[in-house]
Amino acid sequence: MNFEEAEKIDGLRLSWNVWPTTRLEQVKMVIPLGVMYTPLMNQQECFRCEYPALQCRKDSCQAILSPWSEVDWTNKLWVCPLCLTRNVFPPSYNHISPQNMPSELDQNATTIEYEQAIPVGNPAGAQSTATQAQQSPAFLFVIDTAIPENELEAIKASIEQTLATLPEDCLVGLITFGKHVNVHEIGYTQCNKCIVFRGDIHNDEEKLKNFTVDRIKHLLEVQPMQTGIARFFQPIADVLSDFNEILEGITVDQWRAQRACRPDKCTGVACQVAVALMEACLPAYNGRIMLFSGGPPTVGPGRVVESSLAKHLRGHRDIVKGKAPLYEPACKFYNALSNRCVSNSHVFDIFACSLDQLGIAEQRIMCDNTGGCLVLSDTFTTSVFEESFNGLFYSYEVPVEDEAKDGDADEEAFGQTVLAMTFNGEIKIRCSRQIKVSGCMGAVSSMNETSTTCISSNEVGLGQTTKWSIGGL
Repeated sequence: MNFEEAEKIDGLRLSWNVWPTTRLEQVKMVIPLGVMYTPLMNQQECFRCEYPALQCRKDSCQAILSPWSEVDWTNKLWVCPLCLTRNVFPPSYNHISPQNMPSELDQNATTIEYEQAIPVGNPAGAQSTATQAQQSPAFLFVIDTAIPENELEAIKASIEQTLATLPEDCLVGLITFGKHVNVHEIGYTQCNKCIVFRGDIHNDEEKLKNFTVDRIKHLLEVQPMQTGIARFFQPIADVLSDFNEILEGITVDQWRAQRACRPDKCTGVACQVAVALMEACLPAYNGRIMLFSGGPPTVGPGRVVESSLAKHLRGHRDIVKGKAPLYEPACKFYNALSNRCVSNSHVFDIFACSLDQLGIAEQRIMCDNTGGCLVLSDTFTTSVFEESFNGLFYSYEVPVEDEAKDGDADEEAFGQTVLAMTFNGEIKIRCSRQIKVSGCMGAVSSMNETSTTCISSNEVGLGQTTKWSIGGL
């Protein structure tokens, strides 16, 4: 098999297909050794094992059994190809032989998926296995209402159309914002009830200092172990009609822009409340925060420009020369929010549609660190937004296997609609002691794993670790 065929199978492309054999050859290399990896590139032909991976017993190695491992069939031992440690096969491998090899030792099994059913939490009536949890994520829609009415109607129409195609066990929640933030309690059926957070708090240093994610979680009074999260998140099957009524009732923000001023938008506060709500209700649960923004944040933490039109939005030259006083605080603010999302396996998507700048230079780190989707367009009424938003919810049906047809398996488990999205992706590098890892470049965030001996002192990209989080895929 040549390297082009292997690339189509594994999704790997190396900068050099022949590695240097001496230190002098390494020094003469102009382009350093690197690997470009495309996760989930070949799902149809990928080997799958319904058991956990067999790892090397050495803590600083933790390599897994692979086609490059040497096997002692008589004594049921395998030698780690990286650290040369001899490992004993567990009892479940007693039946193996050169004629009956496990999938890990197949020469064509260079990429393997290990499928495991790991028990997870059971929020709002969700299923109790990790596989099902990936099929029924939570979606929190954060909608900007300080935009023209026709654009707001386009957002609502796109969301309503998407909800009708999602699996019925997906959880949904809703936040709207303009000058202030409204957290809608969709579980309260008597009337449209919401919790309001003030957005224009940037002028009060004391309030700004105390307004943290932990403080918001305390104010929301969520009790995850009981039915408290049902106030804000409900399965689509139980709340679809009520949710659509709430969407229809959303109107343009009543706080009109003053003369010669931009509309008041507390986008930063809305993002902070959304992160706090997801963290309080669904910690470590697969979910997406979807922000629909129609202009730059002008009030509250994370603002990128003053409300007055006399103050121009910073440009690239202003950032380079240090003449953008709001740039660094905003970047620090959104970076802190992205770290909270990463620690809870939550993905942050931004759909930014405006004819003017929106401050994406400060906000994009939330998408980069969590593996989210960033879409830029002129207005929410264009096909760019509609096609991008609908394409994010691409789904497929699980095929019915012949063995399952004849067996006693649950019929409902086959032929069901599954979203083509994954969560909590991680990249972990393991290599021999002669090779050092300089870093990773791309939409990843460091997981600060330093227990291995293959970390290089020459940092390239995001280094000083061998494990990174790529969030959603």
